[in-house]
Amino acid sequence: MPEYYEDATFITCHIVSEVLVEMINFNEALKKVLLFANNIMNTETIELMNSLNRILAEPVTAEINIPHFERSPLDGFAMRSEDTKNASKLEPVQLEIIDTIEAGDTSKIELNKNEVARVMTGAQIPSNADCVTRFEEVVELENIIEVFKSFRSGENVVPPGEDVEKGSEVFRDGDVLKPADIGLLAALGNDLIKVYSKPKVAIITTGRELLNISDELEPGKVRNINNVMLHSLVEEYGGIPISWKVVPDTADGIADILREELQRSDLIITSGSVSAGGQDHIPAAFSDIEASILFRRVAVKPGSPLTVAQKDGKLFFALSGNPGACLVNFEQFVAPVLLKAQGRRDYNPVYTKAILTEDLDLGKKQHLLFLAARCFYDQEGRLYVTPHKNQMPGSISPYHDYNCYIVTEANGHKYCKDDVIDIHLLKVTFPLAVSKTPGLTKHPVSVVYSA
Repeated sequence: MPEYYEDATFITCHIVSEVLVEMINFNEALKKVLLFANNIMNTETIELMNSLNRILAEPVTAEINIPHFERSPLDGFAMRSEDTKNASKLEPVQLEIIDTIEAGDTSKIELNKNEVARVMTGAQIPSNADCVTRFEEVVELENIIEVFKSFRSGENVVPPGEDVEKGSEVFRDGDVLKPADIGLLAALGNDLIKVYSKPKVAIITTGRELLNISDELEPGKVRNINNVMLHSLVEEYGGIPISWKVVPDTADGIADILREELQRSDLIITSGSVSAGGQDHIPAAFSDIEASILFRRVAVKPGSPLTVAQKDGKLFFALSGNPGACLVNFEQFVAPVLLKAQGRRDYNPVYTKAILTEDLDLGKKQHLLFLAARCFYDQEGRLYVTPHKNQMPGSISPYHDYNCYIVTEANGHKYCKDDVIDIHLLKVTFPLAVSKTPGLTKHPVSVVYSA
């Protein structure tokens, strides 16, 4: 994280329902919520076949060598190197073929002087063979081959443990399992593995203005964007959405649902009813269920009304009802908790610097800004970033093609084109070069990998 965020002291106070509410800075808020991630960290044993993108909950040490026998890496003839020491193009040596060994087969035959065995790729070589020649390097005459060069001991032989040595630590606690990792675990004989459990998350949206996605639009009403968006975000960051409800916009109604979901969820997310309006009932609902509020406002934009509470060691995230602010709240605060609760070592946000492609006027509010943006490399390998034109907290369109946030304090600062600025890469973002070839796309593209 850029250093000045650690030292940020832009703490202000707001009057909300005649209660003095302290606004804490971003770094302090993130530290507070991450302290609770271990409370919902659990483990389970699952089948290897179902382990893609799961996170190991213990180290794995190789109990065998891979491979566990000497084998041939190619189709050819297994030989004794001493029988080839005088071979040359002018005076080839002749060796007798006495056996054929396919992959998966073994042979009890030992090679005597001037004897060879035909071997296929992956086949175990005879115990006293110490080199292998390719078929195309020799001339085969019925049951005899002619060898035209000398071979050293070990040439074209895969020794035991060449891939993995017995006793070596192959995986660490917190490793994320990708397809190659699953293949390696299979080679080690691990059909069952211990992983961190996926946190179970309840999603609750509030607001009398909300319609179902399929409903016809009505005056003053909007479709419920946040419900489905949060469901997708929870899945993207490794959690399991176990419910997604729209509840009455009353303190009692919200409190009843919170009590119910607390019994079966590891973490609860609400959207809406957290700002300073008279119909914002989340803080009152937290009070009804005797949840302890950790903070009620954070000095960030968008999403400053973020409220977080805890009960029985479980967190309640009350996010903004504005879709853009809701998304920012989730990716800056909820996502790191979900990742840490799953044992991820890389749960903290990843920051770097990029060059602005245009001027940027930040305004005068004392907040840490998270601006939807898109970063890309040019042909010379320089990282650039372009902020979206629309940064309104109620908008969702700026986020459909973003791959990072510009992160900076406001304080009336104005950046100019080509200035360097901090950006937060979303999970792991690999911006690709912008093509300068006519006919190809001129838009920056990126690959964003799931957690």
